[in-house]
Amino acid sequence: VKPYARWKLVTKLPARVKVRPGEVYKLDIMRSAKDANVQGLAGLVGVDALHELDLTGCKRLTADGFALAAKLTQVRTLVLSECAVSDDTLKLFAKIPQLETLVLELTVVTDDGLAHLRSLRT
Repeated sequence: VKPYARWKLVTKLPARVKVRPGEVYKLDIMRSAKDANVQGLAGLVGVDALHELDLTGCKRLTADGFALAAKLTQVRTLVLSECAVSDDTLKLFAKIPQLETLVLELTVVTDDGLAHLRSLRT
């Protein structure tokens, strides 16, 4: 993956996407999404080409919705800016072995929550 490469829109969901060899994918979830709207994430578990998940502004997601997102253990970049993510929610994401970048801008996460992420590689 080229650093700072631009993402190209493949489709808008709901849709089927054929994963092409050598390509990586980013999934942006709409700000208005609720837990019921992200149930489809379960179908993306194991899709190694999914490198980034962007949940920016998903203030309606609860711990259940975040738990679904945390099952995407192949994700390398996770954006949780402006989400209702808590210190306890970060425990879920500390179990993503490939996670390299976690964006937490404009959240209420404290140092206690960040302590859950110590197990992640630097």
